[in-house]
Amino acid sequence: MTREPLRTPFHGYESLPSYVSRFAGLYCAPDAATFASWFGANFKEVCAGSQRDLEKMSVILDCEPETMRERVAYGRRVTRTLNGHLFPRDFVRGIQDRVCLRCLADDENHGSGQKDLRPYGRMTWMISLLQACPRHKVVLHRLPSIPWKLGDDFRKRLGMGWRDNLEREIVETEPTPLDEYIVARFEGTAHQPTWLDCLPLSAALRLCDAMGAETGRVDRMLPFDMARAKKVNDGFSRISASEEQFMSEIGGLIERGYPRRQFTAVSVFAELPSDFILDMHHEEFSRACFLMREAALKLLPLGPGDDVFGPITTRKFHDAITAGRELEIPASLIRIALGSGKGAQRDKRNSAEMFDAALVENLRVEFSADSSLYTKARSRFRTMLQCEELESRLAESAPDRSGPLSEAKSKLKTKTDVIWSLASDGHLPIFRADNPKPHWRIPIKELEEFMRRHMSRLELSHCLRDWRKLGRRHRIEDFTPIIFEADVGEAFYDRIEISQLI
Repeated sequence: MTREPLRTPFHGYESLPSYVSRFAGLYCAPDAATFASWFGANFKEVCAGSQRDLEKMSVILDCEPETMRERVAYGRRVTRTLNGHLFPRDFVRGIQDRVCLRCLADDENHGSGQKDLRPYGRMTWMISLLQACPRHKVVLHRLPSIPWKLGDDFRKRLGMGWRDNLEREIVETEPTPLDEYIVARFEGTAHQPTWLDCLPLSAALRLCDAMGAETGRVDRMLPFDMARAKKVNDGFSRISASEEQFMSEIGGLIERGYPRRQFTAVSVFAELPSDFILDMHHEEFSRACFLMREAALKLLPLGPGDDVFGPITTRKFHDAITAGRELEIPASLIRIALGSGKGAQRDKRNSAEMFDAALVENLRVEFSADSSLYTKARSRFRTMLQCEELESRLAESAPDRSGPLSEAKSKLKTKTDVIWSLASDGHLPIFRADNPKPHWRIPIKELEEFMRRHMSRLELSHCLRDWRKLGRRHRIEDFTPIIFEADVGEAFYDRIEISQLI
């Protein structure tokens, strides 16, 4: 007479380490590792999703290896897969060491199967962003560690006396919207609809993580899992309500990090992690990319040559910088010609004065009709563009010909924003170099020539202070700038003229 093998139910969303551990208890094995060894399998490899060991265990568990593989958190380097969801590695714990004690009590009191083997571990508890059980409104309880040789043995980790201190160990809390969303999406239960539902769960969480990271409001005194969950919940609260809310948040992010010269997804969304922006080109982020691109098109002077999650083919708007480079005219003259004047707000990183592209095209016609208009300034600007092109080609073969923008900032005793504005107005060439990584450089020769002829307001004030000690009474108002503060953000004076007067 053949004896029927012992069985215990494999619950929906139960993790495989939990099931094997309970199965081992059914056969009175001392632990899951010993039980797996009876069938030639390594329990730790089973928990890691090893195909060879899963096939060996599938015979006794009466379960397909692929089904078993979905119930473990497996992966390599930077990702882990759990139940078909590809998560960043730090979003999923590799072991089943957190539980809801009240869920376990319900399993024991109302579950099926042999007593003491009824409590089981849920896969959702392995998601490190989940901090509380939405059903029972309690904080997930951290189980004690066990010897490494036992692997992720859920029954051993839980221990026999877990019910003795049940009420003392339970910490009640109100679950966050993120906790409820994770469990509902992972288990496919009803929840409040949100536009994030069109993204895979892992993509939605990564997007919330990036938007939360951007705020910088992470309490470093919290454990890593709790701090990360707090950050992701912050991002979820800010963007989950609607696509319009998400675009509004993206719009604020764009305005705070307004880029100077080149518009790419990385530069436009500079406050978001660059590795995340690069990963967003994957299909799973398509809807989020579309919304971010639409927000950028409304707020930035994008045109042919720019690439924000795909090449930009038409131009709707210009700012003074893009218009100036297209017409080969200093940005300050564009502002004057379009009525902004010298009193207009400076073109800082967090503000852009936008003009309709058709209006700028009318300027092209006006300048063509009057070739003498701004001839000197236009000639200076064209010379700067030619210098930029030449230096860009020579950057790799002769790196000593140029230096980083920080060098210009130090030598001119001014701010980086002013360096960019000087380039927009045709006074200093700035070019992009790609080695060893993309960055902006300035030719040393042109920088020294500019310094020979110009003195910043800050440098002049320092000189006047030193001259007063020598009895020379000069005020900064006695000198007339040759580059105005309204044009580039800081006044610059003729160094040669000043040296002759002093």
